[in-house]
Amino acid sequence: NTCEYIMKKSCKIEWSGEKIDPSKMAIGVQAMLADVGAATAVEMKSHTKEHDVSKRLSNSITWQTKDRGSNAFGEHRRDDRLESPKEDGVLYVGSGAPHALFREIGSGPHKNPEGSEEFLDSLDKWAIQVLGISRGSPSAYDRYRFWMLVDSIRKNGTEAAPFLAPTMPEIPKIVASAWYKAVKLFYTKAGNK
Repeated sequence: NTCEYIMKKSCKIEWSGEKIDPSKMAIGVQAMLADVGAATAVEMKSHTKEHDVSKRLSNSITWQTKDRGSNAFGEHRRDDRLESPKEDGVLYVGSGAPHALFREIGSGPHKNPEGSEEFLDSLDKWAIQVLGISRGSPSAYDRYRFWMLVDSIRKNGTEAAPFLAPTMPEIPKIVASAWYKAVKLFYTKAGNK
C-alpha cells in the first residue's frame, strides 16, 4: 500500500487483481450464508445433546439456502428435512422434526389423541433408554410407571429444552466471523500493490 501525491494532493491506495463481476456477487453471498448456516447449525446442536436421547432432533438440524444446504441424518432424514427458501439471499437454519417446536417451547397438556401412537412409541423408546422401563415390560410395576409417566405428560405437558433461543445471541458473532472470512478471502485473491 502506498500513498502518493497527485496534482490535487490526494492520497490513495490502489488494489489490483481479479475484478469482481457484479453478476457473481450472489455467489459470494450464498457462500457466506452457507458458512453462517453451517456454524449456526453446529451451535444449535450443542444445545440439544443433553436432552436428545434418540438423536432425532440433533440429526434433523440443518441449514438451507435456495440452492445449497446440509442434510438431515438418521432414519427420519427424509421426514425431517428443512424446506429451502424460494429466493436467493435467504438462509433457513433449524429443524423440520415434528417435535422440534415442543422441545423449543415445551408442550401443554396432551388433550388431543391425534398422533398418540407416535407419541407413545417415541416415549416408549425414551423410557427404555433413560428409565429402563417399557409399556410392554414383563414387570407390572414397570408398566405402571410407564403409564403414570404418560398420564403425567398428558396432564401437565413437557418442559422446554430450547435450542433456538440460546443460539440467537451467538448469531451476530457467527455472521461477523463469516464476514471476516469472506473479506479476508477477497483481499487474499485480489492482492494489493
